[in-house]
Amino acid sequence: MPQISESTQDLVLFLQSVIFTVLKVHGLYAAQSFQRCRLRLGDVWWSNCVQVEDYVTKLCESLAPAINRGRVQAVRLHVQADGGGQCYVLCFAKLPSSLDLAEMRAVLARLEMAFDEAPALPSTAAPSAWRVTVETRPPEA
Repeated sequence: MPQISESTQDLVLFLQSVIFTVLKVHGLYAAQSFQRCRLRLGDVWWSNCVQVEDYVTKLCESLAPAINRGRVQAVRLHVQADGGGQCYVLCFAKLPSSLDLAEMRAVLARLEMAFDEAPALPSTAAPSAWRVTVETRPPEA
C-alpha cells in the first residue's frame, strides 16, 4: 500500500474537523459532546463522545488511500435537523503537493461563524440525523 502523504493526512484532519463542526453547530449532539482541540489546523471542534469520534475518525481515515490517489471527487455531509435539510459539499481537486493550512482554518472559522446568529431549535424539533456520501473519480489508465 502506498504511503499516505502529509497533504492527505491534513485533508483527513480537515474533513474530520468539518464534520465535527457541522454536527456541533447544528446541535445534532449535546454541546458537552464537543471540545476545542489543537491540531495542525489550529483550534478545532472535536467530539469527546467516544462513539461519534470513533465513527468519524474511521470514516475519514478509510478515505485516505483514495484521497492520496486523487480518486475522491467530493464528500457530502447531509444534515436533517429542525424538520429541514442541508448538504455541505467538499470538492477535492487533484491532491497538491502541499496545502494552504491558513485557508483550511479560514473555511472552518466561516463555517462556525455562519451559525453564530442561528436561532435555538425549538424543544419540539423533529429528530435530527446526518449521513456522509462520497463521490469518486474513475481510476486513471
